[in-house]
Amino acid sequence: MTNVSLAEVIALLAHDVDGVARGTGTHLDYGLSGAQLMDLALAGRIDVVGNRVAVINPAATGHPLTDAALRQIRQDGRAREPRDWVVRLTRGVRAMVLDRLVETGMLRRDTDRLLKIFPRTRYPAPGGLESPVETQARRRMRDAVTGSEPVDPSTAVLCALVGAMGWAWRVLPDLPRREVDTRFDEIRRSVWAADAVRMVIDDARAASTAGTAAAAATA
Repeated sequence: MTNVSLAEVIALLAHDVDGVARGTGTHLDYGLSGAQLMDLALAGRIDVVGNRVAVINPAATGHPLTDAALRQIRQDGRAREPRDWVVRLTRGVRAMVLDRLVETGMLRRDTDRLLKIFPRTRYPAPGGLESPVETQARRRMRDAVTGSEPVDPSTAVLCALVGAMGWAWRVLPDLPRREVDTRFDEIRRSVWAADAVRMVIDDARAASTAGTAAAAATA
């Protein structure tokens, strides 16, 4: 399959071969919106100017997911920080990306009931085998950690987003966790959307902790 977006790769990495999503769904949403921003940046459609996301080329990219994000940014017409767009682009992004992966045959949509009671939707890989796109993505990220060659921009963005989501150990479980985390964090500092994803996730975690502490104090 050609013309696979970073958002699609992130979604593939987020599901095991049985179609069960790994980790926190909110983190996945932020990662997908950050991936959309970087898909546009790598395509030369947006950039950060004065700490604000700006459209520098309004032409369509030809990818439906990426172009949907570009239209939203263009139609908004306001100068917003990257972290604002990470949050704003999460609306409906997971459904759009998963629909695209199902339409293109990268994943399958199965519905069943957990314990025969709770409705559940899974997105397994056809044939029970990891997608070649996902396998290649893991290989590229592994090379970024263990290799000595310069990391290409697309791979750097992928590493940075996975690191920002806190999923490095999930996608490369065969490598030492500290080594992977350190390398991905190093790469993340040069990828503005990944930094924004990390800040949004940290803010959400801090708000959740504060809410829990406040509830405990008043109990």
